[in-house]
Amino acid sequence: MRQSEQSSFEGGAKPQNELPTSSRWRQLPELQPLLAEQAKPALTPRRMSIVAAVLLCTVSGIVLFLKSNRAPSAAPVERSPSSTPPPVLASSTHIQEFPISNRTTHRTTPEAVPIITADDRKIDEVLRLYTTNPAQDHTVTAQVLINLLPTLTKQGQLEGARHISNLLPDSEYQRVMHIWRNARSDRDVIEILGGDLVNRDPKIMLPAMLEALRQPSHPFHDRGREALHLFLDGDFGDDFAKWEEAMQKFVALQAEAGRTGGG
Repeated sequence: MRQSEQSSFEGGAKPQNELPTSSRWRQLPELQPLLAEQAKPALTPRRMSIVAAVLLCTVSGIVLFLKSNRAPSAAPVERSPSSTPPPVLASSTHIQEFPISNRTTHRTTPEAVPIITADDRKIDEVLRLYTTNPAQDHTVTAQVLINLLPTLTKQGQLEGARHISNLLPDSEYQRVMHIWRNARSDRDVIEILGGDLVNRDPKIMLPAMLEALRQPSHPFHDRGREALHLFLDGDFGDDFAKWEEAMQKFVALQAEAGRTGGG
């Protein structure tokens, strides 16, 4: 039997369980032609401009998008010194103590207190003694100071000479001339008296300068000659008689001019 089945299969007979081709496989529809094979539309200038516009809009949108995502840089703000807030100090309830030796102490230098000497007390007592009659008291006070000068120290004599020059009037200036003529008088005292004499009336000043001219060692010897030469308009050397004569004429002319002007 197997042989008959095999012979029948070889002879071209189909097996019973084999289905016909039409019922076993579905007939597939014919494939449509590919898009690439379809007719391609031609590019016109209008289409090209539309494509370019689309590309430009796309690129612009991308650029704007990127810029919008960037954080804006903060512009520097200038602050005036007054607008700067004061620094906040940390509050603390703890007070640090430092040793006394490390603290800086500020001491003010006391003002120098003038030292009152014995000469100052003597001169002050004389200045306070006469106050009732100013004109007469000035002469008396000057005379007391003249008498006091030999008992004073160098500084006391200088201070006394200044008071004598301020107190003694022209009419009483002879009271101090013995000090002016004395070669042993302190040179600084003579300088004070000479500075006062050059500001006095010529009838007081010129005789005193002639006395200084008579003494070559006098502190005002040269300045006395200059003063006499200036007022008398001449230089008579060592001829003191001519100096005296010229001085008397000048003083008389000054007195006459004073009387004429006053009358």
